[in-house]
Amino acid sequence: MNTGRISVRYAKALYDFSKSEKVDEEVYNHTGIVSDILDSSSDLFLILNNPVILPSEKERIISKIFTGKVHPILIKFINLMVKKRRESYIKNALLVYRKIYRENKGLVRVVVETPVDLSEDTKNRILSFVSKKFNKTPQIEIKLIPDLIGGFIVEVEGMLIDLSVSGQLAKVKKALAQDQKVL
Repeated sequence: MNTGRISVRYAKALYDFSKSEKVDEEVYNHTGIVSDILDSSSDLFLILNNPVILPSEKERIISKIFTGKVHPILIKFINLMVKKRRESYIKNALLVYRKIYRENKGLVRVVVETPVDLSEDTKNRILSFVSKKFNKTPQIEIKLIPDLIGGFIVEVEGMLIDLSVSGQLAKVKKALAQDQKVL
């Protein structure tokens, strides 16, 4: 079976159920917490993907980790995926849920990579530009990347706008390597 279809099917079911219970926004916020924990914990990743560990033991571990941190519906959802032996699809299903939620609420995710925190004026200008361009309400996420020399990189719905100094230098280097006009 196609892994994308599995994740989409589970994500849609979670969205429909959480919406019917009127907790879709809370579940949306908590999917970010779960994703961060899944990304940062290699031990949890190994446990979830270990076929020797019984699903009941995985469910106990999941409940212990997430109880009190995320909505009970989300814990039940993760445990259902474990019970059905779909552990490897949890992360992707959560990402698809977030996408479905944003589409239904008219939101757009804006990721800004920058070496230093942005001023409020710069954030507001980025949000204003994205709001006008996509006709959606932007949700900004700032990622501090010290390797960028200056400027920033903005990603919106697969569109990348590189206004970083290192990005500009890379363009100049490429142009020089291809004997193109730099300016």
